[in-house]
Amino acid sequence: MRGVRRFFDRIPRRLRVAVDLTLAAALLLALYVAAGCPAFGEENEFRRAEKAGMMGPSEIMDWVAVQRGWPSVGYDRVLIGDDGDAILFYTYTTGRGTSSLEGRLLRREKTEGLLLTPLPCGSVNFWQSTEVLPLFLFADDPDAVRAEVLLRLTGEETVTLTGDRRASEGDGSNLPGFFYFQLPVTGANREALESLMSCASTFADYGEDFPAVIRLYDAGDRLLTETDYVIRPRRRQQPG
Repeated sequence: MRGVRRFFDRIPRRLRVAVDLTLAAALLLALYVAAGCPAFGEENEFRRAEKAGMMGPSEIMDWVAVQRGWPSVGYDRVLIGDDGDAILFYTYTTGRGTSSLEGRLLRREKTEGLLLTPLPCGSVNFWQSTEVLPLFLFADDPDAVRAEVLLRLTGEETVTLTGDRRASEGDGSNLPGFFYFQLPVTGANREALESLMSCASTFADYGEDFPAVIRLYDAGDRLLTETDYVIRPRRRQQPG
């Protein structure tokens, strides 16, 4: 035993430190492999989820943080990607809370190059603090810089939403961003907006349709297209 100790004492200190660091790195690598090689970083997690779901690879458009005053959607942030035929939403939850939508990849099909939708959710939770329902419009036409949406909520009640295209903040590609609208929640429209939000629920197979007219304009404010569109509950939409 003393001979072994004297042997290690004769090893230069720097060499012993280098050996210790190498062994520590090998141990960490073994633990990483044993854990199934988890991805480092949220974007890598998204890419792994794409492969697992046999989707993509999509062009990353942006990260969107869930804002105070929005309905509860079960996550804190969502990465948005465009794979051509559909928009991909990858949900991410921070902190200690857990959610059925934590780390989920959700695919929403476009219709004629358009997707008008609230944020995906598991169940609809409109708290008393809910002030705004966010609505997102994705349009393939790169010349469209302004959008106008005429959305019928109940009966003959129609709201008009207008906005400019939000610049993409993804990976530096030239992929256009999306349009973002805010529907104020009031006592008069609360029930209708709850029903509209339910259309984005992953479990929704009920509820009414919400017809809309989508108009896209170019930089010179010339009308490019006018399209009739319908927001439907998830399970009555085309599978995807």
